Amino acid sequence: MRELIRTPASNRSLGTRKAILGVGINDAEYMTDPRDKDGKQTTRCPHYQTWKSMLERCYSDKYQQRQPTYIGCSVSEEWHVFSAFLAWNEKQEWEGMCLDKDILIMGNKEYSPSTCCYVSGDINKFFSDSGAARGDLPLGVSLFKGKYKVSIRIASKRKHLGYFELTDLEGAVSAYKVAKLARAYVVAEDITDEQVKAAFIDQAICRFGTQL
Repeated sequence: MRELIRTPASNRSLGTRKAILGVGINDAEYMTDPRDKDGKQTTRCPHYQTWKSMLERCYSDKYQQRQPTYIGCSVSEEWHVFSAFLAWNEKQEWEGMCLDKDILIMGNKEYSPSTCCYVSGDINKFFSDSGAARGDLPLGVSLFKGKYKVSIRIASKRKHLGYFELTDLEGAVSAYKVAKLARAYVVAEDITDEQVKAAFIDQAICRFGTQL
């Protein structure tokens, strides 16, 4: 893990800090968002960046307009204070990973020490799908030239699974679930934390069924 350089914050800097989105308290004794002599941002503290991004997802109306799935989400009162989040975050394997709130507890909407973990980008996005492309159709299913088109996302690409007649929505959904569950077992092999791995597999089975 890389060593982070922390420049002590001046009394003036500490005195000008405001609440982040009306809830977040930045109580760090160092410069979390340092600037050079021309006022340009230099290297922001990655812990602070993660904390602020978490708050934005939950308390920024502008962010939620772009990402409505975060409407109704919140951050535990403990984590409203940056130093509390920092103490937890420094103990995690966070570099190159994504902070996740709903792998350990399916459907969870609160970021907190007991509900969050770090996972890879693939794991973090595994249970999401593009709603815009499919409209009101089930996950993995969209309309294409008078048929149901079924696909799953693998990393940053989509894998085509086939086309189904409009009379066979059940078959299209089944094809998606089978492929998605099979992919879940493959992806889970890279999860080193046994608690996270077990929760991930349990959630995949709950969502996609037990038949391969």
